[in-house]
Amino acid sequence: MELFRRVRTDVNKCLDAARNAKRIGSGLAAKVSLSVADDAVIEALQKFNPSSGEGNTVDELCYYLLVSEVNLSKDMAVADGAEFSLVGEESGVHVGVDVASGNKCDRCWVYSEQVGKSENHPLLCDRCEEVMTNIGVTSQPVPELAQ
Repeated sequence: MELFRRVRTDVNKCLDAARNAKRIGSGLAAKVSLSVADDAVIEALQKFNPSSGEGNTVDELCYYLLVSEVNLSKDMAVADGAEFSLVGEESGVHVGVDVASGNKCDRCWVYSEQVGKSENHPLLCDRCEEVMTNIGVTSQPVPELAQ
């Protein structure tokens, strides 16, 4: 867990730079890139990313870092090419922050390119749509625009 605390500290420093520049408000408005040269570190982080095929396939790293998306790479140029970047003083991980792509989910506030693609739940991300469907909410009314 110490590794995750160090990475989170470095990510928060980079998020603060993006906030101070008024590019994001909350961390959920951010996409984080982590570039890691150390095989043991990237292996530990990949266990919390769904693309690794391990675990429950929920991107737990996003929830731990409180951001909408996390990309892991061994290529240092990935994080260094972000709008905001730093080499982590705590973890040694290269951290990059960009504005998250997609739209904000009305339920969980995560930014996702899946928001707006569902016919039944157009204001929700795919994760929240699945939850609503599983609890029996088959459609979501779209609010009328105030005139």
